[in-house]
Amino acid sequence: MTKEKNRRLGTFLVLFAAICWGFSGTCSEFLFKTRDVSSEWLTAFRMLTAGGILLSICWIQFFRGKAAHPLTILKDSYDLKRLLIFAIFGLMSVQYTYLVAISLTNSGTATVLQYSAPIFILGWSCLTYKRWPYPFEAISIICVILGVFLLATHGHPSNLVLSMAGLVWGLSSAFALALYTILPRGILGRHGSLTVTGWGMFIGGLVFFLFTRPWGEAISWDGGMVFGLVGLVLIGTVMSFSLFLYGVNLIGPVRASILACVEPVSAALFSHFWMGTRFTPMDIVGFVIIIAAVLILTRPTPADRAK
Repeated sequence: MTKEKNRRLGTFLVLFAAICWGFSGTCSEFLFKTRDVSSEWLTAFRMLTAGGILLSICWIQFFRGKAAHPLTILKDSYDLKRLLIFAIFGLMSVQYTYLVAISLTNSGTATVLQYSAPIFILGWSCLTYKRWPYPFEAISIICVILGVFLLATHGHPSNLVLSMAGLVWGLSSAFALALYTILPRGILGRHGSLTVTGWGMFIGGLVFFLFTRPWGEAISWDGGMVFGLVGLVLIGTVMSFSLFLYGVNLIGPVRASILACVEPVSAALFSHFWMGTRFTPMDIVGFVIIIAAVLILTRPTPADRAK
């Protein structure tokens, strides 16, 4: 396959994966509003099911000779500790906070708020390397603050249009996404993202399930429930994750991260046309500003150019 075909295929896969992520967020909104499931039950179900499927894929790849043994990561004490930290403080926290944010707002707003995560990653980078933000990074920070302000108040400081709980959980999901991005860096290179994410999902889901004990919740198993769960777990987690990883291999992480900004747009569109969520012009301006801030941060720093 030529480089041009690889680029086109990778672009399509990343865009499709981002749209699937947006769709999965609206599936969660659908389940919250029409099937009255709790964030705790949905988080546990999503993580355990998706983790089990991803690990099954890892085993299939191992038996085909295309991947390392999935249990290798559990045999190294240092990697196991990093995996547990990632599973609980990275994956479990980002899954739960994001779903709670959706239940309190809507999938579009929750996804856009979560997309402010690069600002937290930038803060971690500045503290780690003991530096001030570069000018373009400072502009990005200002854009995120302005975008969140417009989403929360529509430009009127005394008028909070988002519930305080929804705003707090949305920003908490952004912080959790930053942890999710930072924590597994050491073990990803040694064991691969599919294995790390599969184990992280399964372990985090098991811990969350045992901690919250949602098994007593009454669930109405009808067609709508099954449709929502398939969209959330299979389409929005397993399939989208696999397609995104393959796309990253074809076009690189920088281009992929830019294209992934389609996710909050698709989530907002799905929420509007499917769930009837109404967004004001000020909401749209806030969305655009936050997404623009993320795009600004994809620019290489002077240190990156020097490498």
